[in-house]
Amino acid sequence: MNETNGEANPIQRSKTKQNTGHAHCEVCYAPLKKSPAKMQCSTCNRNFCKYHLRKNKDSTDNICVDCFKIQIKTETMSELERELNAYRDDISENNTEKSKIKEDLKIKTKIIQKWSESIKDNENQHMKRIAQLEQKINQETQINCYACSEIDSLEATLKNSKLAEEMWKKKLSTFQEEISEKSQIVDNEKENQDKLSDEINELNQQIKSYIPYGRLRSVTCNDCAKKIKRTFRDEIISGLRAEGRDSLIESVMAAKASIQAYAPPNEASSEKKWNPEEPREACHCIIT
Repeated sequence: MNETNGEANPIQRSKTKQNTGHAHCEVCYAPLKKSPAKMQCSTCNRNFCKYHLRKNKDSTDNICVDCFKIQIKTETMSELERELNAYRDDISENNTEKSKIKEDLKIKTKIIQKWSESIKDNENQHMKRIAQLEQKINQETQINCYACSEIDSLEATLKNSKLAEEMWKKKLSTFQEEISEKSQIVDNEKENQDKLSDEINELNQQIKSYIPYGRLRSVTCNDCAKKIKRTFRDEIISGLRAEGRDSLIESVMAAKASIQAYAPPNEASSEKKWNPEEPREACHCIIT
């Protein structure tokens, strides 16, 4: 029996529907003392007793436990869906950037191939030219000693050709380094994409198991709320700190001390000490 008004606890009532002809609660089948219109859920229009009906947080209408659970689930799903869409947008942007990098690599590769072919052609031409010049030098040396001036000129041409060749080789090396750097960027982007995909899969697994910390007091009694704060103390503090909600962290830090110092009424002189791990009688929490 309830100590305040002598009413039986609705959890202890029989679950068998009573054919009294009066309005009754759809959960515990207790007859309604108030007008059925005042004890009706504004969402599903079913009748409930005061233990299974609450005020809707968005209005003054009543809402039953089942509709309240559906409301929380819908809000949580909407929030997680927005986060998933944000991750999908990030992946799409990464794919676009990766496509641009690949296209740039193709263009640079074609340029390098073109320059490599040009260097090879120039090298062949220079080698032929060198062979011709050396043959001509030998001929001119045997014919006339006055060909020294021409030899000097040809040697200068040879030197310039070699310098040009070295310059092209340096440019080729530079482009090869750029290709290596771009390839590393592509690999990093792929790794980031894989991480984002893993995070999306993990969020999909957690969608049905999350409930916002701010709604904890609205779905649990004081004792169960303290027990949950103590059990998941580190996880709650980590989540609040990540969200920048430092004002709520102090209440979580004080939850453990308050549970140890708390002694329920009329139990201080009892031989059996109260254990915060054991559920209190007449607890009507939606979650435990």
